[in-house]
Amino acid sequence: MDWKGFEDITLSGGESTFREFHQNDLKHWYRLMRHTSGMLNLDLHERVAITMLDLCEDFGVEDSRGTLLRVSFSHKDIAGIVGASRPRVTEQLGQMERDHLLFRQGRQFIVSARRLSSFLAAQAA
Repeated sequence: MDWKGFEDITLSGGESTFREFHQNDLKHWYRLMRHTSGMLNLDLHERVAITMLDLCEDFGVEDSRGTLLRVSFSHKDIAGIVGASRPRVTEQLGQMERDHLLFRQGRQFIVSARRLSSFLAAQAA
């Protein structure tokens, strides 16, 4: 979006528009901070976990079993995001499945975002 388009939206928008813009901005800054502040200190399992949570935020829809990723991502796609090989990511996803942090439905993932967030919090402590 160019500056003129942004200005048109903000000048005609009410408080709710600014509030939504602010919340969206905070979400993106938080994600950037989460990725850059400790990415070098995170192991592959943690990097894959963070990536799955990010994918939930961007492509997920709540399901009775967790968060269903509406878009299917291959192990190669995830490997490219986390900077690892596909076989290593496959190992990590398999471990997460055994730990009931995520499930598969065909080629789609269902992520237990609450459990995965708790896992990451425990790792950070």
